[in-house]
Amino acid sequence: MTTPSAIRAVAALGLVLGIAVAALMVSRWHVAPGSGLTRTSVTMIANNTGALAMTPTGAFMRDADISRGPASGRFVTVNETGSPLWVRLRLLASSPDLGSGLVVTAKADGVPIYQGKLSGFAPWTQQRFLIRPGGRAQVELTVAAAPGAQRAIQGRVEQVTVEFGTRPARS
Repeated sequence: MTTPSAIRAVAALGLVLGIAVAALMVSRWHVAPGSGLTRTSVTMIANNTGALAMTPTGAFMRDADISRGPASGRFVTVNETGSPLWVRLRLLASSPDLGSGLVVTAKADGVPIYQGKLSGFAPWTQQRFLIRPGGRAQVELTVAAAPGAQRAIQGRVEQVTVEFGTRPARS
């Protein structure tokens, strides 16, 4: 027959073992620490114009998380007119206050046409590029958080639209 003191001893041993197993589980199965920042998502869009066709049409950078570093997207623009065109770009953000929080680099066929804050990209680029009739240019845009702005833009979901300005080039 079991004595009450033996029952208490087994219960105490069970309690101690239970606490030890729980402590081991907590120490081994924890959620890994994060950066403390919520992701910042950017989508960039380029649509066809009357003179230029884009490939892909629409979003060429979709839901890019820039909280961990820069993101890049590319599209090809084709001159659908019968004459050479000078092309300039500008970017319009869905939120005007985002302009100082993002840094953008733009290249056309590998040649830099803009580097600076998104807010400086709202007017047309000074640098232009030429596309001959039926010709094409590959445009690459890279976006990143501006130095010191990562916390200010955290948790944002933004859309940036690329617009095109064209002028006939004199032969």
